[in-house]
Amino acid sequence: ENPWFKNVLIEEIFKNNIYQKFFKVEPNEIVVDVGASIGPFSYLISRQKPKQIFCIEPHIELYKILVKNVAHTNAVCINKAIGSIDG
Repeated sequence: ENPWFKNVLIEEIFKNNIYQKFFKVEPNEIVVDVGASIGPFSYLISRQKPKQIFCIEPHIELYKILVKNVAHTNAVCINKAIGSIDG
């Protein structure tokens, strides 16, 4: 619903493919998408047949959309954050 956010995601992930600039996802690899947002990267790489994708997204509203966006992939969605402290 946010045009700016949508444009940034399209530019970074689909046009410039910045997350695979140095390392392409290969078939049967395990991928951890930390800060998965609504899942554009995980959705895109699902076509490259990774063995498993783990999507980690702490923001509850983004997480709900993430779950819907990757429902037909082999992604496991986790509604948690990663940090140096608990909380």
